[in-house]
Amino acid sequence: MIRVQESWHTKTTEEIFGLLASSKDGLSSLEAERRLREFGPNQIQEARRRSVLQLYLGQFKDFMILILLGAAQGLRVLALGVRCWDALPEPLDARSVDSDLLLLGLVGLMDPPREEAKGAVAQCKSAGIIPVMITGDRPVTARTIGARLGMIGEGDKVMTGLRLQTISMEALVERVKGIKVYARVAPEQKLKIVKALQAKGEFVAMTGDGVNDAPALKRADIGVAMGMTGTDAAKEASHMMLLYDNFATIVGAVREGRKIYDNIRKFVKYTMTSNSGEIWTMFLAPFMGLPIPLLPIHILWINLVTDGLPGLALAAEPEEKGIMTRPPRVPGESIFAHGLGGSHCLGGTPRGACVHRHTAVSLAASTLVFWAVEVEKVFRRRSRKKEPPLLC
Repeated sequence: MIRVQESWHTKTTEEIFGLLASSKDGLSSLEAERRLREFGPNQIQEARRRSVLQLYLGQFKDFMILILLGAAQGLRVLALGVRCWDALPEPLDARSVDSDLLLLGLVGLMDPPREEAKGAVAQCKSAGIIPVMITGDRPVTARTIGARLGMIGEGDKVMTGLRLQTISMEALVERVKGIKVYARVAPEQKLKIVKALQAKGEFVAMTGDGVNDAPALKRADIGVAMGMTGTDAAKEASHMMLLYDNFATIVGAVREGRKIYDNIRKFVKYTMTSNSGEIWTMFLAPFMGLPIPLLPIHILWINLVTDGLPGLALAAEPEEKGIMTRPPRVPGESIFAHGLGGSHCLGGTPRGACVHRHTAVSLAASTLVFWAVEVEKVFRRRSRKKEPPLLC
């Protein structure tokens, strides 16, 4: 038996053939006969039986098992290898360099999600927003991180970039709403995911920071670029930019946007219902044979004071309870939806008639009408403040 004390990976192919007394064509007939006389015929020795515990512990000598174990813990596993040359190989390309490496060990990098990320994902789900994770990590690592964030469950599947490359657009459109995690995805494949979601009728917000993310950011309904780590191409292609690269910032922006939209609807409803009462009061007076109920100075006071200041107060209202537990409104929905444009314009009619009913007895007159309108506005403002946001 030939024993070589030196490391095999440091030898050239010719040196190894020389040590083995062989060649690329195999052993010669004389060398084969000599080894047969010296060592006898080859025999496969029966392996010693090992216990279940020994089999279990023995598998951890396999580097692939260690890599999968690291990936299952959410680690990004790097393999470190080395190869020595007396001179640079020719040609100097990836195929000649990244071959015949000696594996030195594995390094697991932990890139955990931020503490607020899990809570942000939970808020998205309660608000009717479906978060989707697209990463370049291994599928096992992506599944682990997605499970930690609460994005996927036990039965949910992870789609890889290789599958995205082969699947047709029609098939992806049918499956895209059921996939929450994508792994080993190239940046240009994000565009395919965005198109599939939009074809399914979804309103898509996309985040990205690289140059290759620009097409997907441009195609998305809302492209969000990273302000700290994003490239100039990504920032120019996006619709908005985060000054602080944090997913929770997006959720906070959604909460603030819903509050602002609710307050705008409150102000519009307050203004329309209050002013409609004034309009009907002035409009019905000639038909009822009454003098003009409000003087110009009254109208000016109403418009400057009792419309403006309460409107500013409504605009500064805090958010309603459960603002992040209701589904998003339909894209393109008018601000006058849910009866805001019709029923509340006519809401001032009974109040106008009520004012005329009381002023018809005594035309003492416009002062009483003025204060009636003012008191009505106070109660109207209070009702707008307390009314549920879905009804305003």
